[in-house]
Amino acid sequence: EGALRPTQGKTVAVMQVEAGSQSFNTVNNLRVLGRWMRMVVTPNQSSIPKAYMEFNDGGTLKEGPLRSRVVDVVDELFRHTLLLRDQQPLLLQRYSEHTAAAANKNLKDTSKTADASILKGLVDPIIIDVRSEKEVAEGKGGEAIPGSVHVPLNVDGNPQSVHVTTAQEFYNKLVEAGIDMPSLSKKDVAFIAHCTKGNTDYSGRCNRATALLRDLGYQNAHNGGSADEIRLALDLIKKDHRKTKFCSM
Repeated sequence: EGALRPTQGKTVAVMQVEAGSQSFNTVNNLRVLGRWMRMVVTPNQSSIPKAYMEFNDGGTLKEGPLRSRVVDVVDELFRHTLLLRDQQPLLLQRYSEHTAAAANKNLKDTSKTADASILKGLVDPIIIDVRSEKEVAEGKGGEAIPGSVHVPLNVDGNPQSVHVTTAQEFYNKLVEAGIDMPSLSKKDVAFIAHCTKGNTDYSGRCNRATALLRDLGYQNAHNGGSADEIRLALDLIKKDHRKTKFCSM
């Protein structure tokens, strides 16, 4: 990953002058620098040895092979710029930057617990309990909701401060928990993810799990906060003793 650089996608040519014998060390390093700045470096380059002997009194280059090479480089720079100047939008797009921006947006959009009206409007949502086994056993955030699927977000028990679960890791966990992810319609299926508490000052696991589901393409995924918050939102407090319609995996 990396921030968009002002030089990204622009064209550049490299040339050097020197007092001694001809060398291409500087231009080669400049070429590497140009690529590091994400610029399009022209294939041609120029190096002028004993430059103090190659200029006229008026400051112009003397006619000859060295001057011709400089003109070739400048001409090539012009041609490359002409070819690429209308393609800047394509040259400024990188997969890593696009996915990182989308992930940050999903994390921000799901930072707060979804409104009860939104959760109530979902059709047969799959409720994902991302707490640890210990937290579920101790009832932190409420007893497990009947029909919910237990998918601990943390990998190998490591908290998110130690290892941030990736979208692919979470997908694998969902599949291992028995959810047939490939068969689910990303457009129609609804998810509600919860941990021990919603609306925290940090990115809680319910927030991260919901964002990861959206990263995977399931845009109808929502932050439920905790099990008790979902019960309250869906009026399940008096219904837990009956069989719910939630997807049981």
